[in-house]
Amino acid sequence: MLRVLNDINAEFVNAPYSIGVNGWKFLRREFIFEPIASTTLNGAISAAATSLTLTSGTGWDSPSSTVGAGYLVAGVRSFDFFTFETRSGADLTLVGGLDIAHATLEAIHKIYVLPTNFGKPRGLFLDNVEYFFYDQDLSQVPPSRHYTLKVLTSGTNSYVRTFCVLPESIGTKDATMYYVIEPTNISATTISVDAPDGLPRRFIIEKMNAYVWEVLGEFQLAQAARLRADDAMRKSIDQWTAHSLGGSFNIVPNL
Repeated sequence: MLRVLNDINAEFVNAPYSIGVNGWKFLRREFIFEPIASTTLNGAISAAATSLTLTSGTGWDSPSSTVGAGYLVAGVRSFDFFTFETRSGADLTLVGGLDIAHATLEAIHKIYVLPTNFGKPRGLFLDNVEYFFYDQDLSQVPPSRHYTLKVLTSGTNSYVRTFCVLPESIGTKDATMYYVIEPTNISATTISVDAPDGLPRRFIIEKMNAYVWEVLGEFQLAQAARLRADDAMRKSIDQWTAHSLGGSFNIVPNL
């Protein structure tokens, strides 16, 4: 039953995207972080190295039971992404993912770990300038005024996190990521679904009713429950989403 409830909750969270709406209002969040200038590699490393030293470790993550990440620049538009699980000063250890050897003073850039509940992006602003999402399948590192996302797994303990990748040499800025949280993993009776009380909760209840009736072979009752769930979803979308918002304009005739 918990597995079914988990799937129905995920269906509810993702429902707005099927009609072109960027997530439920009550699941929207923001995350503020500070991009930093690139640094360089202090000492050559071989392919598959498990440690490296930065020229400056200021502003880099110090993971604890999680993972940080970055990339090295070798040649023209060649980016070698890596993860690390610990940092001491400028030394990164438990490094994973390096594919090639790198020379001293090669440029090295940090990428930015996003919150554990990150689901889908809504928008990114750096120093109040909007940046646009760029498909990571088209480029490892996005061009100017764009960002992309990478899901990376660390090499030692298999920690998994989502990272924001910014253009090269972005420098020091203030960044705000607006996003929608991912569905909560419903794995115990003490964990709540993401749907609030009212019509959203009614959708969850009716979908669970439909599942139970179908298991019992009561297919007409199951279909009726599904219809009630669909109705609750339509009304929930009307209540809790906005397709677009336009400004108000006063038209003043020329005198």
